Amino acid sequence: ARKNVEKGKDQLFKRLGNSEGITSLVDMWFNIAKSDQRIKELIGDSLEKMKAGATIFLVELLGGPKAYKGRSLGEIHRHLDINDYHFDALIADFSRALLGAGHPDNLIDEVMVTIEPARAEVLEKSRAAMDSVLMRDGKSLLERFGGDMDLETAVEGMYDKAVEDHRVRFHFEKAKAKQRQVRRKMYQYIC
Repeated sequence: ARKNVEKGKDQLFKRLGNSEGITSLVDMWFNIAKSDQRIKELIGDSLEKMKAGATIFLVELLGGPKAYKGRSLGEIHRHLDINDYHFDALIADFSRALLGAGHPDNLIDEVMVTIEPARAEVLEKSRAAMDSVLMRDGKSLLERFGGDMDLETAVEGMYDKAVEDHRVRFHFEKAKAKQRQVRRKMYQYIC
């Protein structure tokens, strides 16, 4: 997914149906999010304003025309006290919207890889603070984890727990070949 994104975000914009496709996705996303117990209180009375802002942001982020010249993402979201839990719920709901719109898994992965870096700005975390999670005491996350085998074991455990969790089960109940692919992507994401 990262390699495809490096080829050009404008391809994501086109593959998602340009501005019209992204507008439709944002509508689906907020229909999901306003029912999500984890985050529905963040939406409140500002649904249309939030949808408009999210659409402009995503159009630009995914390779469309640049139109926004307002406040930073951090300033916009500061009053909401969003944390990693909320951000994870929001992007999980966006992933569900992409899936519901019939987009293929590889496109969904590319979009998620493209959106993830916005976390630091929305949560107002410095890039250095985010990177410190990866390197600590001169060791990478993989080295601190104990190597490939230990990380693979942890990913297996996370996957098994996700299948048991009714809130996310639908993302993980897949055919065996797809399960292997998801586990491999989880491993790659952590590394």
